[in-house]
Amino acid sequence: DIIIYKRNKFGNDFIIITQHHLRTPLAQIRWYANSIASGLYGTVSTELATVVSRIDNASEKLIKTLNNFLGVVQMKIGVKFLTAESLTLKPIIEKLLGEFSGEIKKKRITVIVPENDNAWPLVKVDAERIKDALAILLDNAIQYNHENGSIAIETKRERDKFILRISNTGLGINREDIARLFTQSFFRTKEARRVNPTGMGVGLLVAKTIIEAHKGSITLESSTEKGAAFRIALPLSG
Repeated sequence: DIIIYKRNKFGNDFIIITQHHLRTPLAQIRWYANSIASGLYGTVSTELATVVSRIDNASEKLIKTLNNFLGVVQMKIGVKFLTAESLTLKPIIEKLLGEFSGEIKKKRITVIVPENDNAWPLVKVDAERIKDALAILLDNAIQYNHENGSIAIETKRERDKFILRISNTGLGINREDIARLFTQSFFRTKEARRVNPTGMGVGLLVAKTIIEAHKGSITLESSTEKGAAFRIALPLSG
C-alpha cells in the first residue's frame, strides 16, 4: 500500500537550500576528518586522533539530525510517501536494541521487552520509516535515563489499535514542556540541555510526524519522580 503525505503551502525552497548549503559542507567535514585520521596528511598522534574522531562523530550527528528534519519537511509538503506492509514491530525493536547495546551497557540500563510473539500483532507500517521513529524514542529513553536505570517496553491491543509503550526511569518533564516537545522545533528542556548539550531538539517532532503519517498517534506521560513514557498507537493490519 502507498500512503501519500498531504501537501500544504510549505515551499520547496527550504529543502533545496538545506540540501546544498548544509548537507554538502557537513559531508566535506567528515571526509577531511577521515582523511586526517587515515594519515593522508601526515602522521597522526594519539591526541590528534582523539580530536579528529570527535569532529567526525559530531558532524555525523549533525548530518543525522539534518536528515531527520529534512524528512519532516518533505513529509509535510508531500514529497515523500510510505510503502506500508503488514509486519510486527518485534524484530525492529530487537534490532534497534542491538544497535544501542553499547550505550545501554555503558549506563547499565535494564531493558524489559515482551518475548511472546502473541504480544506483537501485525501492524501496517513502512518498516524503514517506523524504525526511524522508534530509534528516536529509544535513543531518548537511553540518553536521558539514569545510571542503573531501566526501560520497559509494553504492548497491548486496544480495539483496532496496537499500543506500544516505551517508559524509562530517567528525566521527568513538566506539562508545559511536554506540549512544546511535539510542536516546537529545536525546543529542549533545561534538564535535557544539561544532560545532553549536543542535542538539537528535533527528534520528537520527527517521530510524531512519521507516526501520524501512519494514521497513528503518540503521547508522552511524565512526572519529575517517575521518568517518562511514550505511548504510540498504530492501526492493526486488517
